[in-house]
Amino acid sequence: MPADGVGVSGTTVTWAAPTSAAGCDVSPIAFYRIYRRVSETGAALPAGTVPLLSERIFATSGGRITQWTDSAHTNKTSYWVTSVDDLNAESIVAGPVK
Repeated sequence: MPADGVGVSGTTVTWAAPTSAAGCDVSPIAFYRIYRRVSETGAALPAGTVPLLSERIFATSGGRITQWTDSAHTNKTSYWVTSVDDLNAESIVAGPVK
C-alpha cells in the first residue's frame, strides 16, 4: 500500500504510514523511497504523474520514519513517496505533491 497523506511544508516532505483497507493486508514496511522532480516552469504536476527511476533520491533507514528534509528544495520541486516491504515489493506512488 502506498504511503498516505503526502505533503510538503517548507523543505520537509511528510507522509503517514499506510493503513489497512478492507480486503488488503498491509505487510510490514521496511522503508520508504522518495522521488523528486524539478520542473522548469515550476508548475504543479498533474495528478497521476509518475516519477522516473532516475528521480529516486532517497530511502529512509526504517519503516517508522515518515519525514525527510530536502536541502535542495525549491518552489519548482515535486515529490512522490512509496513504501517498500520486507520482501522489497514497492507500492504504487503517493503524490505528486509540491
